[in-house]
Amino acid sequence: MLAYFHVKPRYGHESYSDFDKRHHQKIAFIEQLEGVTAVGESAYLLENLIGEMPSDTDMQVVFELWFKQFQEELSLPEEQRSLHHALTIILPRYQQIFMTELKQFNSALIPNYFEQTLLDLVINRVTQRIQNTIHDKREFNQQERHDIEVLRQYLLLDTPASLAQIDAVVSMMEKRYINDFNSPYGGVELDKLFWHLSSVQQDNLMQIYIHHRDMSFDVLCQWRNEEQQYWLCERALGLGMNTLQLLRLILKEQWHNCLVLLPNQDVLAEQAQTLDIETLYQLLINVAKLGNFEHFITSFKDHASRRICDLVTD
Repeated sequence: MLAYFHVKPRYGHESYSDFDKRHHQKIAFIEQLEGVTAVGESAYLLENLIGEMPSDTDMQVVFELWFKQFQEELSLPEEQRSLHHALTIILPRYQQIFMTELKQFNSALIPNYFEQTLLDLVINRVTQRIQNTIHDKREFNQQERHDIEVLRQYLLLDTPASLAQIDAVVSMMEKRYINDFNSPYGGVELDKLFWHLSSVQQDNLMQIYIHHRDMSFDVLCQWRNEEQQYWLCERALGLGMNTLQLLRLILKEQWHNCLVLLPNQDVLAEQAQTLDIETLYQLLINVAKLGNFEHFITSFKDHASRRICDLVTD
């Protein structure tokens, strides 16, 4: 697409008037070209608009006419919906930005976008990871197709997943060394998509992160958003996450505002007795840095491990 040659990064210091002037230059440019379809024109303009928009722009204002066009096209035959088709060929990340703003404008216009986008993202990633293990260019075998379908059906659940359903998905992913739902460059951003899912989808997705030994739900949180950090930790506890597991995540990610969610230090200390020596050793070092876990730390002064005792004494 032409947009790939013309889109520039967004600059927060650019004034809106400069941005608006440059966008109208883009409109004049595309109108001078011959043979460009309505879909191609819309895709070019929309991708440039989103890609160059200053970070402090009110997107609801900028997109207002586009939203109205999107709404009006719903009454047209499928082949005449140029904006709808244009949205399917721009970068998925840009489509996501547009759809998120469209939801704020009128959520009834896109009833299934976020749920379907999650399904596509996860299935595409898992399919890709399985394909990477096949070296003879063969088709998927029955077991591989079954594993993908197990995940698909899990994501389509409209009720909370059972432990058996969670275990089936997590076991399959761990067996196949699948430990992320990353998207390619320009793809959908899961840390933004997550917050527009239904509560059931949010819970079922979080269960994968909670139970998978090599995954962590911190990837669902946008950078330094303490409100999201707190919500995720509180929800994880509600879904049955082990408190020590949560404590280790909080310390690793430095989400210290979430420590208030944990039980008292006596309960934590009792649970920590089940940890192996190395894990406990690192945990004690990390909580010591916080300065308010003295009671928790001193409860291990008579631990069976000399290494732990020496650490506490020091």
